[in-house]
Amino acid sequence: MHRHGRLLPLIAVGLAGLLLAAGLTGCSEGKPADEPSSSTLTTVSVPPAIDVDIIQLLPAEQVASVLGVESVTSQIYEEGTWVNYASDDRLTTADIHLNKCDREVYDATLSLYTDLAEAPNIGDTGSWSPSTRELLVYGQGYMIGIVTDKPEADDDNMLVASRDLAARLLEALASR
Repeated sequence: MHRHGRLLPLIAVGLAGLLLAAGLTGCSEGKPADEPSSSTLTTVSVPPAIDVDIIQLLPAEQVASVLGVESVTSQIYEEGTWVNYASDDRLTTADIHLNKCDREVYDATLSLYTDLAEAPNIGDTGSWSPSTRELLVYGQGYMIGIVTDKPEADDDNMLVASRDLAARLLEALASR
């Protein structure tokens, strides 16, 4: 059964490809080959999800210093809106999510949490979720989500680390 679980995504992609191919060839049925189809495919250029590079704003050396480890590596996800910083042993991490949005979107996001506590004196507003160790901050027109983890650290230490990272990120955003 475990093998079939790995195959399902491949099967889904294959079926989607077949449906797309069938749909594209079906568009021109009944028309001579030299006559243009009434539907045309156009290329759409999609702008980046955010207009900044998180790794440039928050270099790995700074993150390592805040987390109290010798070094971290970074991995970029979700079109640059999420960066995972991890120590060499992958036990100490910081996940930084950055989204350009207005305050209403930030406030709507907060409504999804059940255990938020106010995190004052950071950005325009900030909240801390102890259950997920997530700091949510709004400032400079961005919603920032930071989740830090270190095996031997308690929630208070992770909140301090997250606040430090958020302050550095907000400062970098303000100076660009």
